[in-house]
Amino acid sequence: MHTKEKAAKRARLSERRAAASKNKALTRVVLIFFGFVLVYILQSIIMFAVKPHIAIDRIEPGGVTSPVDLSGVIIRDEQVYKSPGAGTVRFDVAENARVKKDETVCDVENADEVARINAEMADVNTELLNVQALRSDNTGTDENEQRVNLLIKNMLDDWPGRMQKSDFSLVYSLKGSLTANVDVRNRIIIGNGAGALKDQADELQMYQDQLDRYMTPIKSEDSGIVSIQLDGYEDTYTPGITAMMQKEQTAQKGGAAKPFTDRAVQEGTPVFKIIKSNTWYIASYLPNELVKGWNPGDSKVLYIGSAPGLPVSVDHLTQKGGESYVLFTCTRFMENFMASRFINFKIGADNNQGLKIAQPAVISKTLLCIPREYVSIDSDQLKTAKVTETNGDKLNISYVAIDDGMVYADPDKSVIKPGMELQSLTDAQNKFTLSETANITGVYRVNNGAADFRKIILDTSTLKDGFYILDPVSNKNLQENDSIVHDASKVNEGDIIF
Repeated sequence: MHTKEKAAKRARLSERRAAASKNKALTRVVLIFFGFVLVYILQSIIMFAVKPHIAIDRIEPGGVTSPVDLSGVIIRDEQVYKSPGAGTVRFDVAENARVKKDETVCDVENADEVARINAEMADVNTELLNVQALRSDNTGTDENEQRVNLLIKNMLDDWPGRMQKSDFSLVYSLKGSLTANVDVRNRIIIGNGAGALKDQADELQMYQDQLDRYMTPIKSEDSGIVSIQLDGYEDTYTPGITAMMQKEQTAQKGGAAKPFTDRAVQEGTPVFKIIKSNTWYIASYLPNELVKGWNPGDSKVLYIGSAPGLPVSVDHLTQKGGESYVLFTCTRFMENFMASRFINFKIGADNNQGLKIAQPAVISKTLLCIPREYVSIDSDQLKTAKVTETNGDKLNISYVAIDDGMVYADPDKSVIKPGMELQSLTDAQNKFTLSETANITGVYRVNNGAADFRKIILDTSTLKDGFYILDPVSNKNLQENDSIVHDASKVNEGDIIF
């Protein structure tokens, strides 16, 4: 019995030793596994810390403009109106207001006499206001008088909002409107009254007749837009000379137009102008290489100073030596350039929006050219394909870029080499020996975290301020908001971008 107990103890001890040995072995395996994981993590951290940071750009829309400032002159169909005599100018309309033919734009008045007459008329108006005050309950007020009172109230309530435009010339419009409506109301009050009111009516008419003698209206001979921005060139630059102008006529001669501010004028003083047509022109001499391929009717965009792009069209162009006389026409935004005559500008195309990429993002590669009929594409994303040698052997290859006619491979990093002879996929009798290489321009796209070379069609003339503009129609390999490597010289095809 004693012997059996000893044997059982030895067996239990042996089992515990075996279990401990297994546990030690498992522990070593776990430690080794986590050791490898730790080493990998540390290696990744070190690589991330040591590896140069790769800047990534997001493709945005951009504009194409001429690389240098160009000069030109603005021409409008405009007529200057001068004072018929000495006096003080009082405008009845605001700047940029549209007027009809025969509409009064301003009056030239004898200030002293007009002030005297207005003061005497004010006394009559005060008496009329007293009469109105006695009728505060609107008793005896007819519908016409109520309507005019409401019109005056609404006009005054609306005016603070209109004055936020900071155009003080609007005050003249307010004054004219109020005067006209007050006169109408006064005539209504007088017409409804009797006795003394009739005498007041005769007195007001007398004063009005006197005013007419001391105020000379200046009326517009044509419908159009009023402007007090005068530069003295209105009679020089007219639509009649736009067919062909000399270069010196389009060159800078003076500053911006100055608004008419002197209310006291002499006979013959220019006061305002009427722009009779919404169509206006910009004449300029431009380099022949810039206007190459332009035709009448083409749409362009001009960038004048800090203003947004101005849409214009080419009216006509005439070559003259190394330059061409170009006349642009425009039918919009004239009010933004009323004070401008001689301008500097840049030119954009009719559709100046493209894909804007930084100059360092562009790189060229010398690649081996393989006609598409000799290549079977497996995966465009992985850039893998198959070709067949003339002996019938099929090769799995990788390529760098592709277009409608060619597949481009890197002979230094692919199994395919110059001198190899391939067999057409569609006709085994057609054979092609690889020899031709091409310089392919592209960028590295990194939408999926790896550097992916994408062939581009680049117009180097669009380079400005360190950026190219790609035509999206010719560069369907890229799209707006794609991510690309900012400096293509720092990466290679397939690199993982952190």
